[in-house]
Amino acid sequence: MISRVLTTGVPGIDSPFPSELGIFLTSAILVVVALILASGRGADDPDHVAPVARYFGAIIVLTSFVALFAAFSMVFSLTDLLVDHHERSAELRRSYESIDDFASFDTGSVVLPVAETQFDFSAERTNDANYSAAVASGCVAFTAAAIALFHLRARRRLDPDAPVVQRVSRTARLGVCFVTALVAAIALTSVAFGIFEIIAPGVAIGGVTDVGRAEGVSEALSYAFLTILALVAFFRSWKHVAPRRAASEPSLPATA
Repeated sequence: MISRVLTTGVPGIDSPFPSELGIFLTSAILVVVALILASGRGADDPDHVAPVARYFGAIIVLTSFVALFAAFSMVFSLTDLLVDHHERSAELRRSYESIDDFASFDTGSVVLPVAETQFDFSAERTNDANYSAAVASGCVAFTAAAIALFHLRARRRLDPDAPVVQRVSRTARLGVCFVTALVAAIALTSVAFGIFEIIAPGVAIGGVTDVGRAEGVSEALSYAFLTILALVAFFRSWKHVAPRRAASEPSLPATA
């Protein structure tokens, strides 16, 4: 889901970004989880809390990102309601010579981890697929966020001053900064491309300008939402791991 929602783009057209970016982000998250599970080795751990600290760090980071991208998918589904589905469906049908070609063509849809359900907005003349995708994504986001919050509360039982807990927490926060910085960069670029679609829809994606402009608004809004969430997560973690400036040494008085 993480890689798919970042590379699907506007329903009915290809994303301006290659699928490798989504795969890269997914791999980055998995690498961060692996680093968390391997962190804290060699630190003093008289109470043997290292396994618990690693578990908390890994599950919180993983479920937080699942909630982030599921929330983005929900917003993406809802903002797509701005597009005239009748006009977009008619435009796509005019692009093919036969109904068979239209039925067999994959126009780019949103895939959700709910019973392998695939929602193809572009081929739908109604908004039912949007509502279904929004509800499914919302359920995933709510469940993942609830799991993350539960473990955040449970982690408070650990001694925050324990060396092993500090190392694991620092690794987790640095990993969050790393991934959210990448997400924010991709999302900001998507916002810029969405604005370009609003200004010049015929140049950006072609076809009916009203449909293209509405798709640009949908894309700009949904990726702006992702950008805000990513930046909030980044700065909340960054304030705990940002390097501090070394105190300057006082200057010695000049001697005669």
